Amino acid sequence: MGDSLTAANGAKAVKPLDVLTQYRGISWCIGGDKSMEHVVTLPNILRKYNTDLRGFSLDEGPADTVSLSHLNVAVPGSIALDMPGQARELVKRLKMGVHGVDWQNDWKVITFFIGGNDLCKACIRRLADLHTLESFVSNITAALDVLHREVPRAFVNLVPSPDVTEERKLNKGLVCSVLHIYECPCGAYSRGEGTKTLKLLQMQYNDALRNLATSGRYDTKDDFTVVYQPFVQNMTTPTIMVDGVEEYDLDFLAPDCFHFSDKGHSVAAVALWNNMLATVEEKKTTVNVSDTVNCPDQSRPYFTTYLNNRAARVTRSVAAAAEAPPQDEHLERQTTDWLHKSLAFLAAQLPDREAEDDFFLEFASYGLLREEEVVAIRGCMDDAGLPMCSYLREVLPAQRGSAPELLLAAADEEGVEKAYPVWHVMLGVVVGAVIVCQSIAIAVLWKSGSKRRQDLLSHGESLSLLSGPGVKYV
Repeated sequence: MGDSLTAANGAKAVKPLDVLTQYRGISWCIGGDKSMEHVVTLPNILRKYNTDLRGFSLDEGPADTVSLSHLNVAVPGSIALDMPGQARELVKRLKMGVHGVDWQNDWKVITFFIGGNDLCKACIRRLADLHTLESFVSNITAALDVLHREVPRAFVNLVPSPDVTEERKLNKGLVCSVLHIYECPCGAYSRGEGTKTLKLLQMQYNDALRNLATSGRYDTKDDFTVVYQPFVQNMTTPTIMVDGVEEYDLDFLAPDCFHFSDKGHSVAAVALWNNMLATVEEKKTTVNVSDTVNCPDQSRPYFTTYLNNRAARVTRSVAAAAEAPPQDEHLERQTTDWLHKSLAFLAAQLPDREAEDDFFLEFASYGLLREEEVVAIRGCMDDAGLPMCSYLREVLPAQRGSAPELLLAAADEEGVEKAYPVWHVMLGVVVGAVIVCQSIAIAVLWKSGSKRRQDLLSHGESLSLLSGPGVKYV
């Protein structure tokens, strides 16, 4: 879904007029011409792992040539306003079974890339209302809502809007300078405050996209998620040295110095694939033309979502603790206390009662959660008016450490406790606490050594404690 950058306008162009041609078969995120050895695209990379891939676009032509465009519904010139319509068109094609797609059972990767044309025209007064932040967010939300409501088994890549002020540097020669007047006047010819305003709007667009993806709005089902892939966010034009002088490498661009060439599409495909495999913390916000296709990590052989990323982070912390040397008895008791607190917080943020029951059953059976703590945390979770801080104050003795009291004091000061359960605010701090005390957690994990506890530390079972797309398929 997107505009001319996804339709691949000019990707194989030799002369400026060829930029009007849509070379969809080599589009970075949906093209399927030839194979990865000849054309690097996301589908061709995926076909290394699944030869039965369906839906990729082929050859060239407009979006309405469905026999070739298949599930590539991108239309040149599109803006955010057009995205709900594209979402509905995509849903229609999926339900029709275009290119042999099984609507209900096939897993789908949807790449959503828009915003460049909004920014390119945002400075034109008569069009300004179409490109405000509010209008942009409203239309993107409406489109994602359609996908969330209608499409089962989907992983959505939400790609940020590019920095169109880069076009100022690419007014090279008469052809590019003239074409930029029509393609991206605000990006290519803004100056001073106008450039700053445009850059600010791009940052606001992308902040809104990231917040939308991480809000949890689209993580309410086990088979659908939206993940922000930020590699375009700070993307700049590649450079090369010519006779000792650094110049822009126009080989990555079409003859209009605006759209991607075939080399540009390959670089974007590699960047998207690598970001899909990377943890949230490792995702890149720019593109390196020398990057190569990463292979999936055997310890994490799946695309990263916000839910499985969080679960894997906790699992890595506990597993690292199991490899640490044993500690003394006092340290063991202290570690047990910290682990009890951490488990309590983690249980409270699980998505439903069934997941909570599984959580308690697992940890209670390993002796890591005492019966009175299970009862107390259950009471807090069942009573919406009783926040998690009550559990900490009333059940955990004061000698267990001052950290919870400090957290509670901070929550009270900010008034957080009155509005939300405190676990919602403290979850990040607790996960951090698990990591900080990983070097001493062996006192509780090492001494047990039972096979059941080792099973708990196994990657797949640990991740199964948290639900989310991709988790149960690890």
